[in-house]
Amino acid sequence: MGDTGTSILLDNSVRKFGIIAHGVSVEVPGPLNRLALFQAKPAKGSDARWLQSQIECIPTIVRLAQGGILNLHTYPELILESLPTSTYPAQPIGDLFQKSPRNSVPGVIRRGLFFRQDFTTHLAKDALGDFVVWLTNIDIDRLIGIPYIAEKMSEFEIRNLKGMEAFKSFLKGINRKHYADAFHLWTAEVNSLSFFLTADKKFINAVKNCRHRTFTCQPISPVDLLDMLGIKERDQLPLAHGSQYFLSGQSYED
Repeated sequence: MGDTGTSILLDNSVRKFGIIAHGVSVEVPGPLNRLALFQAKPAKGSDARWLQSQIECIPTIVRLAQGGILNLHTYPELILESLPTSTYPAQPIGDLFQKSPRNSVPGVIRRGLFFRQDFTTHLAKDALGDFVVWLTNIDIDRLIGIPYIAEKMSEFEIRNLKGMEAFKSFLKGINRKHYADAFHLWTAEVNSLSFFLTADKKFINAVKNCRHRTFTCQPISPVDLLDMLGIKERDQLPLAHGSQYFLSGQSYED
């Protein structure tokens, strides 16, 4: 990609856990008065220790991204996927990735080239997985041979489609429920990114156990990423679990 730092495609499973606080309101003296605050999310329970350990890596990952050690990326499908859970307006505190730089890369192929859908349908939970099923069951040579479609494709997209046999082989070992993540991984691969950073343990294990692994880019968890970089120390989360804060970031309990 021509960028410095280890290149990473940032999954929304990590992105959402970087939002460590949510808005609340508390009663204060006076008629009908309520004060808007942010409250840090509680720690995960003992039954979710693996996930809690991933969350505790995020401040360090953000620092490394801000320092250029990691080069974070996103792309249109991940941006669309995040819209139903995005916060608006942007949170002044509690969103660890808010000021972390992210570069944009193109997706393998744009869904909009083939389907004209309303926004709600396009954002449906498994719409990307359904697209993967359709794409991997169509005659690619015939598709590329349709002039009005081919003329809208970039050379990058045509090259990706012509090389789709490797992706189809990879999918033989992947459960249907992981097809959207598989498409994200494919996007990271064709953009020559090093890792797909995800907190989806089941997808990571599915790829590890897949006998048809054809990609050089691999999914990796936050803990394994820092271990791979040789970073043992973890930056502290900036907010105490369960505590409340003013919009300025000052503790409400002080």
